[in-house]
Amino acid sequence: MPERDALSEETKVLINDLARSVVTNAMATANQSEPDPMLGEFSILASVLRSVVTRAGQAIPDCVAAALSGDDQLTVLREHALPLTRAAAEVVDANRQMGSIELAHDAQVMGSYHADLAILDTATSHLTILECRRGSVPFSSPKTNAALRTLRIASLTARRAFESNGYRVNSVSCGVFDRYGRAGYDAAMTLGPCEIDAAFDVPVRAVLDLFDQAIRAELCKHLLPVLRALLHVELCADRTATISSAAGNATAPSRKEHSPAEAQDRSHLSLNKIVGPAERRRQTATLTRRRNLDGNLH
Repeated sequence: MPERDALSEETKVLINDLARSVVTNAMATANQSEPDPMLGEFSILASVLRSVVTRAGQAIPDCVAAALSGDDQLTVLREHALPLTRAAAEVVDANRQMGSIELAHDAQVMGSYHADLAILDTATSHLTILECRRGSVPFSSPKTNAALRTLRIASLTARRAFESNGYRVNSVSCGVFDRYGRAGYDAAMTLGPCEIDAAFDVPVRAVLDLFDQAIRAELCKHLLPVLRALLHVELCADRTATISSAAGNATAPSRKEHSPAEAQDRSHLSLNKIVGPAERRRQTATLTRRRNLDGNLH
């Protein structure tokens, strides 16, 4: 029997393909975008990274679903539509106890909620409705409370809705999977990165970590050539400017004829005392005056 944390080759291939798709699509979008006026040629880097973060967040439910597919007793549905009814909203807003309430799914429907994941355990007929969040930054309380309200409303009619589609559901639970644990949802309603494996008895986090690694590998593959090209242009421009400046100021060998006085002074070395440019100019001026004076005397 394979180890609990061992991932199948099929799962690895699926996750690597998913990461490749995320980065490839982000690159395609970035290449079609107008460059930022300030960033110029570096705009593609900012655009790709922003897009990858968004797309990778949207792919978290797919990663979780891939991990859960290893358990034959779990039926995993993605983007499953659940009705939102007025009666369920009134119960949730009234803060009533919801443990024994069962509401119709097809009366006074106000809209629908597409669950990131609806996970039915066929061994116990327990349904878990899971909203997935990347959670790299904290959300505001109004945003987290609104998301949980929607989850609760959908959950009140979920049993009837699932049974109308031929599923047997004995109990329902709902909550948020906070991938990086920083979103700030109600702790009692949240599965963080350290709790997700125990909640399903499946190595979910290993799949998510593999996805992150695959994303970074794909970014290296696509962005390193771009970085090298951009840095080459910048370095060449800097180097050309430096060389041009140095060439204009450096003392280079010249083919022009030197005067006898200049020729006599060219072999002068100062190895026992540092001589700065200003001092050397004064020495040269003094020497020139002496030679001119000697020439006039002769």
